[in-house]
Amino acid sequence: MLKPVQLLLLASILDEAAAAQGPADGAVAACGAPVLDLTPAVRSAGQQSRVYVGLTARLHALELDDEVAPLRDRAAALLAYHELLLREAMTLAVDARADPRVEKVRLKLNGIGAPGDALGRLRREVRALADEAVAAAPVPAGATPSGFGGSRRGKARGGR
Repeated sequence: MLKPVQLLLLASILDEAAAAQGPADGAVAACGAPVLDLTPAVRSAGQQSRVYVGLTARLHALELDDEVAPLRDRAAALLAYHELLLREAMTLAVDARADPRVEKVRLKLNGIGAPGDALGRLRREVRALADEAVAAAPVPAGATPSGFGGSRRGKARGGR
């Protein structure tokens, strides 16, 4: 697979991970909220954990060359952290009422934190590399910017 395509696929997954980060951050914070009923927070954290499991699986399914694979590995480590924090937040929310020490720790939960920032930085780095690789990629002979080989398609549909 061509390097620009690899980078674009990786960037796409990181875009989805970044889009899921807000809800994940909120779910972790909700698990740390000083409320009696944590059921909605635990459900939300579970849903967000499943999102990161799916994104991680897609990352590992990518066939990348030796130059791009380290970026995937960094992304996988950050997504694994997000997933772990969500699972730990759920565990703390469920177990907190049984032990005052656990409750004290649970109340300190306030979001994903620095790894979320690191994921955003990695996403921007990969997106910039993808854009650069696409811009530097040679255009095959006869190709058009639209990718449809000229205006034949429009004429076949009655276009001008």
